[in-house]
Formats: sequence, structure tokens, C-alpha cells
Amino acid sequence: FVTLAEGTRLHALAGQAGLFTPAHSPLPPNTVMENSMHHQAVQQVRPDFQVAATAPDGTVEAIEPKADSKYAGQFVAATQWHPEFGASPLGPKLFNALATEAKAYA
Repeated sequence: FVTLAEGTRLHALAGQAGLFTPAHSPLPPNTVMENSMHHQAVQQVRPDFQVAATAPDGTVEAIEPKADSKYAGQFVAATQWHPEFGASPLGPKLFNALATEAKAYA
């Protein structure tokens, strides 16, 4: 599972989808069940980006632009997990958001 940082675009997208675990769950708040498996991870986030999700061990699972960065107007959601695997409804929401942004850009 991954825990989404409040106030991020990824958190807002997941919140709209109602993807968080139930209140009675032993998992932390803002948690999404995702299929995270990797042997590499982001060690240092560049200054104009922010951590959008973390694993239980603190590993950075997603980054996105800070609201005041030069990339803020662009759709950027870099995930460490594989949303295309469909572990949760967040994957399709990410792809739909990307398609919507691409269509608006075109």
C-alpha cells in the first residue's frame, strides 16, 4: 500500500474516487492499496517537486510538481508503482486524468 500526501494533486484525484481504506482499517489514513514492487527508488526529490506518496518504510512512491514551481501548470504524476496493473481504481483514474489533460492540451 501507499500513503498519499494531503494537499497533492494525486491525493485529490484519489479522494474523488473514494479509494481510501475504511475508517476501521488498521492501515494509515490516506492509504491506497497499490501494487508496489521495485528495486530502485527516488532518493532525492528535486526542489521544484514534492513527495506525493510514500511506502510504509518511507520510500518515495510518487512525486509531482510543487504548486509554485514552473511545472505546476503541467500534468505530472510520477509513480513508483505500476498503475497499469490495476491494483486499485486509482490506476484508471490516473490514466483518465492524463488523457483529459492531453486532450485539453491538443
